[in-house]
Amino acid sequence: MTMNARSSEIHLNNTSGENLLIVIDGHALIHRSFHAIQQPLTVSSTGEDVRAVYGFVNAFIRSLSDWNPSHIVITFDLPSPTFRHEMFDEYKAHRPPTPPELTGQFDRVRQLMSTFKVPIFELKGFEADDLIGTISKQAEELGINTLILTGDSDTLQLVTDKVRVLMSSSVQNKSLYDIQAVKERFGGLGPEFVAEIKALQGDSSDNIPGVPRIGVKTAIKLLTDYGSLDGIYDNLETVKPPGAKKALEENKDLAFRSKTLTTIVKEVPIELDLDLASFGNYNREEVIDFLRELEFLSVIPRLPGHLPPDSDTSADLGPGQMSLFDRPTASNTEFEVVTSKEDLQRVTTEINSDRGFSFDTETTSTDPMTCELVGISFSTDKGISWYLPVGHKESGQLSKEEVLRSLSPIFQDPNIPVRAHNANFDVTVMEQTGVVVKGLQFDTMIAAHVGGRRNIGLKELALECFGVEMTPITELIGKGKNQITMAEVPIEKAAPYASADADFTERLYSIMKEELQDKNISRLFEEVEIPLIPVLVKMQRSGV
Repeated sequence: MTMNARSSEIHLNNTSGENLLIVIDGHALIHRSFHAIQQPLTVSSTGEDVRAVYGFVNAFIRSLSDWNPSHIVITFDLPSPTFRHEMFDEYKAHRPPTPPELTGQFDRVRQLMSTFKVPIFELKGFEADDLIGTISKQAEELGINTLILTGDSDTLQLVTDKVRVLMSSSVQNKSLYDIQAVKERFGGLGPEFVAEIKALQGDSSDNIPGVPRIGVKTAIKLLTDYGSLDGIYDNLETVKPPGAKKALEENKDLAFRSKTLTTIVKEVPIELDLDLASFGNYNREEVIDFLRELEFLSVIPRLPGHLPPDSDTSADLGPGQMSLFDRPTASNTEFEVVTSKEDLQRVTTEINSDRGFSFDTETTSTDPMTCELVGISFSTDKGISWYLPVGHKESGQLSKEEVLRSLSPIFQDPNIPVRAHNANFDVTVMEQTGVVVKGLQFDTMIAAHVGGRRNIGLKELALECFGVEMTPITELIGKGKNQITMAEVPIEKAAPYASADADFTERLYSIMKEELQDKNISRLFEEVEIPLIPVLVKMQRSGV
């Protein structure tokens, strides 16, 4: 994401513990999301286009992570005319009609926000900007900091010491505005001048005419010299150049009418209820059900995580209610951590069979060529798994050499079926350690792709196929500048995560092999896709 407008000086995360209200400009962000995704994104069962909803929900979840808000509200425009249309017939008249495939997605976003228990503000006769202005003013009066998420530069007039604007010009390009950033954009003029700058220069996006032949540079100079639109007209005889003076003389009514059109109303008859706007006490299951209905399975693991084990923040919540940081149990995998020679011998006996096993590797990075092996998990049946730690930064582990020496004959036996999810990675990791994998017979990620599933990630498939929400890796290693490696994660935390990966690979294998058979694509999978994996691994390791 590209951040502009003093973003390097303004921290993204709200880590101070202060209350922060996020006010979302619903229409602006939905439109940007729709146009950012060029091709339709449809629900497979219905054909409904949900690309704008998908873009919006990703931006919404990202804002939770980036800003950690205490309160959230969202505003929408209504299709009915506003007081500005009554003042000026041509107001926004040039805008094309909303594409029919986008129209229904506004209601989908309303449904999404309702499941998150986010208050929705919309009022006949007023625009979303007026609601945003009123809400941010009320929040400031209550001592609450506000961040406005929008794509509309009109809202820059709302910036104060307690109100900032995060303006999106695209999905990846955002600019964060405080008072200083507004001044830098408008030649030293602050937020209080934004409406008058737009009144003079006009605003083509809203079809506001402004004063003919007055551009933004001239508007800034005039307001710098005379202090306001009133000041300009009070001193019209001294205005230069003559062309600007003449344009102002001939269009005084238009200038002041444009100012009314560009000025955001802050006294709309609505009320910000901080109790209702407090974010986090939504029913997580309802949110997950809605996301599953739209097939947004990749979003679910990114829902806010859990509190530390000793936290009691959610103790007073009612049944089915989860605080912002709660998470249901990831799985019912029974696992054993293998740290003795006797246990290692028992595991190798279990996996050394005609039935074979699923396995998964834990490593220090996502580059299979350079990462270090941290641990290996195995599963031979639903709900049963073992974790063999070999590279954690703590004692009490068997040596990597001893573990690999015991496992190598099993991996090298072509008659023992080996299964993995994204086998290219795991096989490469094993072969980088000197263990050749000869019995690979199934890759659940490739099976999902060949079978026509939209989601091919392990955690998305576990949710889709079994209704189980697995723990995301970020809950163990974090993210950003504070991210650690799996080697630094305690074994007691890594073991259930790694064991579940092997377990659900094994569970997916059980259903996907039948899916491939039912679709008559088993032969393609077995004779083309799987044999290709060792070839790709060899090419990667050879630097091809």
